Amino acid sequence: MPTFAQPLDYALTVEAVKLKPFFMAGHTFEMTCKVSSRNIKTPRYSVLITAEKTLNDHSNANGTLRIISLNQDSVVRREDWTDQDRVDGVVLEKVQENEFRYRMYQTQISDAGLYRCVVTAWSPGGGGMWREAVNGLSNPIQIDFQTSGQYASPT
Repeated sequence: MPTFAQPLDYALTVEAVKLKPFFMAGHTFEMTCKVSSRNIKTPRYSVLITAEKTLNDHSNANGTLRIISLNQDSVVRREDWTDQDRVDGVVLEKVQENEFRYRMYQTQISDAGLYRCVVTAWSPGGGGMWREAVNGLSNPIQIDFQTSGQYASPT
């Protein structure tokens, strides 16, 4: 009885984790994107950080902002991040093969929203080229600021 190769089902799981449970405006926001994949041989990942703004943001009609990306060759690019006063205010770095860290310095009330990691797994396609295998979207991480009540003084 002949055996036939089954087509592989690529699978990708992306989990976003907020590293600090509470922070205030002016502090640094940090989250990691942890990636796991199945049936992809020697994958590389590209990561895009997006924000769904909860405030009225007239500069972006659909409310979703592409902030910063890191491609499968570890090249970082700012996407729709146009805050000239904080041009170096966002950082995305590869921590491990399957873990990426996003940082936003000097957070402001206007940064409130839902943040996600959009990850693409790439597999070697021959001839030094990469081909897209599968995409994944993380759970949302909420940035929200306490706008009334007691504030702890920054240390």
